Amino acid sequence: MELDFDPSAFSGNVPLFPLPGAVILPAGLLPLHVFEDRYRDMLGDALAGERLVALAHLLPGYEEHYEGNPEIDPYVCVGRIIMDQQLPDGRYNMVLAGVRRARVVEEDQSRTYRVGRVEILEDHCPEAFDEAETARRLHHFLEQLPQSFVRHGDRLGRAMLLLDQVPTAPLGLVVDLLADTLELSLPTRLALLREDRVPSRVATLTDRLRERARTSGRAPRPLWPPRFSAN
Repeated sequence: MELDFDPSAFSGNVPLFPLPGAVILPAGLLPLHVFEDRYRDMLGDALAGERLVALAHLLPGYEEHYEGNPEIDPYVCVGRIIMDQQLPDGRYNMVLAGVRRARVVEEDQSRTYRVGRVEILEDHCPEAFDEAETARRLHHFLEQLPQSFVRHGDRLGRAMLLLDQVPTAPLGLVVDLLADTLELSLPTRLALLREDRVPSRVATLTDRLRERARTSGRAPRPLWPPRFSAN
């Protein structure tokens, strides 16, 4: 499956694809159109290698330095290219499936595109944290969300079914899948990407959805009361 990833077989080096306004999470899917020469080079090399690309978020102020190597957020999502199509003029269409959170610890800028040396970030869950009970409450909360909050209804339905299988299905992965099916702001997606602690990720998702519901005047009723500790 697309999410299979063996850290022991990973080289630790991955091409960086910096984009403004785009964030992908593990379990997420992102269609991309590649047209710049440097990123055509990047994709060709990735397809000949591990078929991995790390999507990186460009930090504010990138516009003045876009043709160079503007600063990126160090937290990235390593994705696997699961579909690729090269067009007659050399451009590419591709679909990237997020597989792991990672943090860029070093960059190689000697090629036409950037390559990151990354540290894979695995999910962390305290022993005392009850994943099954959290999944049950999260399921109840999501059932009350307005339809306007949903981006992919069919995928949301499948993710909700997975909530019933926690902890057999890892809660952290299910939360990422849920996030990909919802209409979330870029800051919320970035906050979720940076969070490898599962309780904090659940709290971030529910708090941001609650806040959006309040500001839109469409708060789910009754509001879900539990708060989750980051510990």
